[in-house]
Amino acid sequence: MDEQVRPFGITVLAGLAILSATALGLGGIVALPPVTDGNDSGLFAIGFYLLILGFMLLTLAVAYGLMTLQPWAWRLAVLAWALSFLDALWLLTRNTINTNLILAPVVLAYLASTNVREVFQRRE
Repeated sequence: MDEQVRPFGITVLAGLAILSATALGLGGIVALPPVTDGNDSGLFAIGFYLLILGFMLLTLAVAYGLMTLQPWAWRLAVLAWALSFLDALWLLTRNTINTNLILAPVVLAYLASTNVREVFQRRE
C-alpha cells in the first residue's frame, strides 16, 4: 500500500479547524451566564452549550479526517466553507464585512483543485 502524502494546505486547514474548535469551546464558556441562575435562561444556556459542544466535536472530527485524508472530511470541509461563504454574504447584507467573504472562495477553490480532490478520492 503506497502512503498518501498530505498536501500542506490540507494540514493548514486542519490546523485552522482545531483553532476554530478551540475558539468555539472558549467562546461558548465565556458567552453565557452560569446555568444555575434559577430561571428559564438556564435551560437556554444548557441548549446553547450542547449546540456549541456539537459544533466543536464536528469541527474536531473534520480536522482529524483532513489530517488522515478521509474522503468524508473533504466533503464536510467543502460544505462547511460553502456555508461560511453564504454566512459572509448574509452578513454583508447587514453591512458587516467577514473574512470568509474572501477566505472561503479561496479555500473552496483549493479544495476543488485537481490534486487535492485526487488525494481524497484515492482513499475511497
